[in-house]
Parts: sequence; structure tokens; C-alpha cells
Amino acid sequence: MRTRRTRRLSSVIVLFLAIVITSDAQAQASMKSIERAIVKGQFDRALELIEQQLETHQGDPALRLRRAEVYSYSGRQNVALEELDTLRIQYPRDVDYALARGRLLGQMQQDEEALQELRIATSLAPSYEEAWNLRFDLLSRQSSSKAEGEREAVRREAAKRFPKSRWWRESQAWDETEWTVFVGASREDLDNGLPDWSHQFVE
Repeated sequence: MRTRRTRRLSSVIVLFLAIVITSDAQAQASMKSIERAIVKGQFDRALELIEQQLETHQGDPALRLRRAEVYSYSGRQNVALEELDTLRIQYPRDVDYALARGRLLGQMQQDEEALQELRIATSLAPSYEEAWNLRFDLLSRQSSSKAEGEREAVRREAAKRFPKSRWWRESQAWDETEWTVFVGASREDLDNGLPDWSHQFVE
């Protein structure tokens, strides 16, 4: 009797694992389709695919972040900002949402609010170099003495945390195109084209 139960249990486990693996493979295939649509500039198609995924994974924050990204790419910045506002409220300690919102606000020329988000991001994840880099870049386009003082403070902090990096060594010319792409934070490569969007929750 015990042998039969063990066999039945093993069959259930195998079936469950097969379902999980299949679902994971389907999700990966869907994400690749979304990425291809984005790269081709087919933003409506990308949004359609994201909505399809959200029907299965309702409220998934990673998909919603991706949706905000695509809205921004397609020029619908206000819609993207509304999505990010909601995510920031729901996940106040997720640095990726603070960083994405700060970047979008910088793109929209709302500098003070953008800087506030980037200050939060560097506070939530002090080792997150991209957050410091963006904060430094945004401060570099400010002309006030207060901004200059904060920029120098960021430079000193960056020198301690990221001694091998070069971005903090001298004032860089402001590049508008830098802010037209959302930050996708993978732990290995924080800003490389269209990366995988892993999330860093800080307890």
C-alpha cells in the first residue's frame, strides 16, 4: 500500500513539475516576443503582449513596470508616470520603481521631483551605481550653488563606492538621450540596452 501511495505521489510531483516548467517556458517566450517588439519599435504590439500576460498574471509589478517603459518609449509619458506613481505607492521600498520614476521625471524636465526620487533610490540601495550615476548627471545640469554642493557630495560618495568608475571623475555634458530609456536593473548589468528587469527589495 505504501509503495502505491509513493508512486501516486511521485506521479503528482512529476506532473506538477512539468506544468511549472511548461509555464515558465511559455512566460520566457512571451517576454522574448515583447522584447522583439520593443526593439523593432512596435510599441502597440508590445503593449498588446503585455496585456495578454497581465490577464494571466494579474497585477504583476514587473509586467506593469515594463508597460510603463513601453508607454514612455511611445511618447505617452504621462500614462507611464501614472503607472509608476501607483507602483511607488504599492512598493515604496523597491528601488527599481524609484529609479524608473526618477529617470522619467528627468526626461520630463521635472528636475526637483526627479532628484527626490533619485535620493530615495540611493538611500534604499547605496551600492546601486546606476542610481548614483543618474543623480550625478541630473545635478550636473543644475546651475544653483545648492545643486553644485550636492553634486560634489555625490562625487565624493561615488569615489568611495565605485573607485574604478569614470563617470564621477569630471562633469559630463548633459545628454538628453540618456534619459529616454528606462533603467532596467539586473544585478549583473544595471543599464545595458534592454536588460532583464530584476527587482531589488530592501527590507
